[in-house]
Amino acid sequence: FLNYRNNEILSRIPLNSKFVLEVGCGDGSLGYNFKKKNPFVEYIGIESSVNKGKIAKEKLDKVFICDVEDYSIWIDNLPQLDCIIYSNILQQVNDPKRLVKKQTDLLKKDAVLINLFSNINHWSFLKRFFNESDLLTQVVFDSEFVKRITPENISSIFNLTPFRLFDISAISSLADKKECNKF
Repeated sequence: FLNYRNNEILSRIPLNSKFVLEVGCGDGSLGYNFKKKNPFVEYIGIESSVNKGKIAKEKLDKVFICDVEDYSIWIDNLPQLDCIIYSNILQQVNDPKRLVKKQTDLLKKDAVLINLFSNINHWSFLKRFFNESDLLTQVVFDSEFVKRITPENISSIFNLTPFRLFDISAISSLADKKECNKF
C-alpha cells in the first residue's frame, strides 16, 4: 500500500518544483522517488523519529530531525517552497492551524499543499481494532485523535490560509480492496 500511496502522491507534486518540504518524511522514500523524476529539486524533510530521520538524511537534501512544532529549529532554515506535503502529521500536532499558518509564509504564490491523513473508518483500522489490542489501536481510537481527522476539520485548517482546497480523494490500491473483501 505504501508504494501505491507514494505513487499517488508523486503524481500530485508539481514536476517543476524547485523546493519541496515533506513534514513527516519518514525514511525519505517519497522524496527519493521524486528526486528521480526531478533531480534538480531540493527536497527537505522534517521527521520526529530519529531512526527514520537518519535513513532519510541519506536520501534527501536536508532533514530536520525534530518535533515539527519546535519552529526555532527549522523555520528560518527553509527557502520559499513550491510544495509542502503533510504525511499524516496535521492530525497529530497540538496546533495544526498554527503550523499551517506558519508554513504559509514560506510558500511561493503558486505553491501546492498536499495533505495525507488516515481515515479512521477505513476497514484496516477496524480490523486492527477488532483483532488486536495494542497501544496503537488505543491511541488511534482515542476520541481527540478521531475528532481531528475529518475532512471538515482538515478543510477548516486550510480556510485560514490564502489557499483553496482543491481536492479530497481516497487512495486505495487493488490489493487493499481485495483485503477489505476478505475482512
